[in-house]
Amino acid sequence: MAKRKRVNRRVVLLISVFGVLLIAGLMYVYIMNLPQDPAQYIKKADEALAKDPKDYKAAHRALNKAILAGGDSPDVEHYLKLAELCFERYQNDLELTQSEKVAIYGQGIGLLSTKALVQDPTFNKARRLLASHWWSRALRFDTWEVWQDYIAEVDRILKIDKDDAQLYYQRGYAKSRLARIDPTYNKKALVDFQEAVNIDEKNQEFWDALTTFLVFIEKYDEAEEAYKQAITANPNKARLRLNYSIFLRNREREDEALELIRDAIQCEPGNPAGYIYLAKDHMLKKQLDEAEKALQQAQKIDKTDVNIYTHYADIFRKRKDMEGAIKSLQEGLKTLEQKGDESAVLRARLFRSQATLNYWLADIMLDIYVSTKEDEAKAQTLAQVRRYYEKLAKLSSMSWRRYRIAGRLAVIDNKLKEAREFFEKAQKRNFNLNTAVSLVHVYNRLGIPSRGEALVNKILKRPELTQDQTKHFLLQRAKFRMNAGYYDEARKMAERAQKIDPESKEAARIIYALDIAEGKTSEPSEDTDDNILVRFVMNRQVEEHILNNQLGQAEEILEIILAKNPKDNVALSKLLMLLVQTEQKDKAIDLVEQYLKDDPENQKLQRFLRLLQEPNRQKQFKIEMEFTDMESDPLKKALMKWNVSQRYGQLGEAMKYLHQAEKIDPQNGVVMEGLFSNAMRTQNWKLAEDLIGRFKEEHRARRELNEARLKMARGQFEKAIPHLQAALREKSHLQYPRLLLGQCYEMTQEWEKSKEEYLQCLENNSQSIPAMIGLAKLADRKKDSEQHKEWILKAYHYPVGKRDPYVRDRFFLIMESDPEFVQAIIQKREGLLKSEPDDLTNAMRLATLYEKNKQLQKALQIIENVYQRTSNKIEVASILATFYKKMGRSSLADELFAQLEKKAKNPEQKVAVLVAYANFLSSFDAVAAGRMYEKAIAVDKSGTRGLRSLANFYALQAQQLARQNKKQQSQAKWKEAIKLTKKALDRKPDDTNAQMILYRMYIEADMLTEAITGLKKLLVKNPSDTQAHIGLGLGYLRSHKLDEAEMQFNRAIEIDPNSPEAYIFRSRVYQAWFELDKAAADLEVATKFSNNIVLSMDLGNLYEAMGKNEAAAQEYDKILVKSPKYLPAYNRLLHLFIRLRKWSVLERLAREGMGQFPQNPLFPMSLAQAAKEQGQTDEQIRMLASASKAAPESLSIVRRYFLALLEAERYDKLLAESQKYLNRPVHKDGVLTIRAMIAAKRNPKANEPPQTGGTS
Repeated sequence: MAKRKRVNRRVVLLISVFGVLLIAGLMYVYIMNLPQDPAQYIKKADEALAKDPKDYKAAHRALNKAILAGGDSPDVEHYLKLAELCFERYQNDLELTQSEKVAIYGQGIGLLSTKALVQDPTFNKARRLLASHWWSRALRFDTWEVWQDYIAEVDRILKIDKDDAQLYYQRGYAKSRLARIDPTYNKKALVDFQEAVNIDEKNQEFWDALTTFLVFIEKYDEAEEAYKQAITANPNKARLRLNYSIFLRNREREDEALELIRDAIQCEPGNPAGYIYLAKDHMLKKQLDEAEKALQQAQKIDKTDVNIYTHYADIFRKRKDMEGAIKSLQEGLKTLEQKGDESAVLRARLFRSQATLNYWLADIMLDIYVSTKEDEAKAQTLAQVRRYYEKLAKLSSMSWRRYRIAGRLAVIDNKLKEAREFFEKAQKRNFNLNTAVSLVHVYNRLGIPSRGEALVNKILKRPELTQDQTKHFLLQRAKFRMNAGYYDEARKMAERAQKIDPESKEAARIIYALDIAEGKTSEPSEDTDDNILVRFVMNRQVEEHILNNQLGQAEEILEIILAKNPKDNVALSKLLMLLVQTEQKDKAIDLVEQYLKDDPENQKLQRFLRLLQEPNRQKQFKIEMEFTDMESDPLKKALMKWNVSQRYGQLGEAMKYLHQAEKIDPQNGVVMEGLFSNAMRTQNWKLAEDLIGRFKEEHRARRELNEARLKMARGQFEKAIPHLQAALREKSHLQYPRLLLGQCYEMTQEWEKSKEEYLQCLENNSQSIPAMIGLAKLADRKKDSEQHKEWILKAYHYPVGKRDPYVRDRFFLIMESDPEFVQAIIQKREGLLKSEPDDLTNAMRLATLYEKNKQLQKALQIIENVYQRTSNKIEVASILATFYKKMGRSSLADELFAQLEKKAKNPEQKVAVLVAYANFLSSFDAVAAGRMYEKAIAVDKSGTRGLRSLANFYALQAQQLARQNKKQQSQAKWKEAIKLTKKALDRKPDDTNAQMILYRMYIEADMLTEAITGLKKLLVKNPSDTQAHIGLGLGYLRSHKLDEAEMQFNRAIEIDPNSPEAYIFRSRVYQAWFELDKAAADLEVATKFSNNIVLSMDLGNLYEAMGKNEAAAQEYDKILVKSPKYLPAYNRLLHLFIRLRKWSVLERLAREGMGQFPQNPLFPMSLAQAAKEQGQTDEQIRMLASASKAAPESLSIVRRYFLALLEAERYDKLLAESQKYLNRPVHKDGVLTIRAMIAAKRNPKANEPPQTGGTS
């Protein structure tokens, strides 16, 4: 039997092989016998298409044969002809099934993209046809990718045909669609629209696109100029004037708009649009009879214009005559019925018009449905709506009107997510007030307040709002402001609404809730139990009290809420947690038992009661697990057990239950996230990659997001960016990937892009604390203290922000800088220390505050407590040692480091202790510090910490000596520092940071050749090293090679535009070239990134050198705002005011300075100069006396005082004052000279020569 089977298999195999060979042979014979002239097949194809009906199959076969006959290089025109046939068959061949149509269409695209254009990339006929299909596809799907495909295709065409206005217009439109996501496309779109109108200024569509986009990006002046240019280019066209009239009306220039409408009617009297716009104008002014007359005029010109019937319907709607509205629309449908003999253009227009009228009928019928109360009538109305909607969907499946009606129907069916999608699609295609109203309603029901608020803000700016509409949206805005905690703004909105309608109950309810929120009413009245706003503000008060550690007040409010509404489970949970936190377990148990009497089967309350009664945490865990067993659904039960295990720190148990859930439903979102997070936590990258691969195509956004998270966890921030961008292209509203994208840009030092993403997050959700934190950190990196402060204050406004450790700490630091708030911040930090004793950062900040307030003992207690609890003892030991020294207990500091040295478990720890001790000693005992660094080096036989620490110590000494003009000693210290750094590099040759430090030391030690050579080697290894470019530039600058220096600084700025050092050094290059404007511009940039006062002084001095005295004064003023006791700024300002003869400003500044520095002669000397210039001798002498008293050893000050007295001929005063200085050696000679001058002044004859009696 087995043998027969083997024989059968062999026979089948032989037959198969023979069959294949036979077919191949026959095909070869067939192809070889085909005619070799493609023209014959083209002729056959033309004949097949000339038949009625067309023989598509024969034509298709003939064109295929023509291409085959062309051999290896068929004529590209034949590919094009077959592609055109494929597209025609897709549209018109009734014999094809849907799947065959898709295949035929795909073949056409393939013939163009992979055949014709591969063979001849310059074949623009094929490229244009392909672009036209990409255009249709893009209009249909409207996604990032399809618009990019279209733009890429048009780019290739325009390289050859550069004067195609239509393509510039379409590419501009494509870029304008991308600009919704990426604003950098704004400029690109404008360039294309402008190019289109430059080529063909008679095309109204191009002008419409340009002006509409300029308005969209809020460039109103440029838009108006474009409207004027369009009308000049097309003087006899009504449409451009009518569009311009809309623009003017929206800018509240109604008279000009009406004039343009009348002008449009005159310039094109055969166009009904002018009368239709005139009717609109009358309707806005509530002149409905006049509007009807204008529509009658339009109807006489062209009764097939659909706008006539929609405006008639609108008039009836405003008159509340819904039947009249429906009749007018049905009349329009009869007028616009197709008769079968229309042209293709007219037929298309009739289709569009019928779609519009069906939309209006569906929309009005939906309004009737909403106002109808009887169920049967509602059902009939809704059935009629659905019939009109079906007609609309067939006639115009992708229109905004279809999406709007679909959204309204989805709201009726309670499908809110679908409703949101439909309304958003409608809004993308056309901003419509009614759609916006519906969308805000859906946003509110879905709980997305910021999107709703942004939309409401847009609506309130629209001029066409009625009083009722304005009231409605003002109240909506008030609720949004309440939700954000801005009660003043909410009250203003509610009061504005109340002015429009004093009887508005909703406005009254909002104001009442605000009264409770602001403490104007202490307790809600009995008739406000159902007021959601009241409950909202009271819950917010609870949060604020808890954050301020006012737990008793929070408890009182929660009890009031529960008294008004005992079924408020959220309030009950909060109260129970609060009672446990304040150690009122008995009260909590009583409360739970009381609620269980009313609801004995409530499992949550039963569980909470048992947990309250059981103090042992392990037993509490068992109780929680028992309650999870009551869940019948296996998946829910496994996930509940996983959650409980995690909360109790049982990670092994948690993963066991998560894997159980995975077996039940491996694609469950919670399961996938739990597994992925665990893989990330344990750094199991392979497992994380496998989990990402499990995401299906419909969860592409989630897959891309997790790819990015994995890359970020591995420090690959640049690689994470494309995945986050892909996730956002799928779901642009998601916050989390956008926040991560902002963080990635921050880590890759693309600060502006990072800022854009964070701002976009806030646009989506104005209460996004992570976005505010990101912006605050960016501002901090740029040293922009004002921006940093602004974002921290915004974040701290919200309870979530107050709970965030970073926001809270930065807020306290900002407030600490104002003496008025110091005590309040101390109290807040003390409260935080009690509630969060493990927050060591807060504890150290509190210690610093105590120190500033001279409460050293309190500060010491806290630091000692932190030292006992922290794992980073060495760092805290340095602070503690400094405190001991301040309190005169230096021996305790020595003991502290000695204990740490004994406890060190290995050489690395011992070195760290010795270096910290040496750093502590360096501030007051350089010799002892040096010995300690040497000791660290002796211990650190293979490491570099000791060597580099001592090198840094020598470098600091070298800088100090240089400031004292002790150049030789400074150079010697630099050489010692260099020697030690070289030793460190011998031990760690790849330490690029140490290499950079070494080369900067070379520069300071004037070893410029060595520095330049070393830095060049570093740049060969890493051409993008900003610090290496700056170092090399500085080396060239010190070598007076200014061109080379500028080039290096330019490169550093190109790599990192936020590096202040590069701008500072480049400024010095420009100063050396006397290009002071450029030098000042660089210093201006540098001061934005750095709060360095010396840098600001340099900028002020540079302004003075340029003759920009006002700018210099402003710069010095800024310094004094930041540092009110910075004397050099006072000095420069006073000299500047003296030179500019600004006496009143000088006097005010000098008296302010005298208040701060009563013993400094600078200020009275400046006042003396001002008094002298103004002829105020008494004041001059008084100020000079004050200056002399402050600086009695100063020759110049005392001399000026004496000379002023001498000039004023106050000899007695001068003699008395100078007597005090006779015993001062530094003044003795000058005083004797002055006294001699007094004698000469009093007795001039004593100095005359004797009379000799000679003749004249």
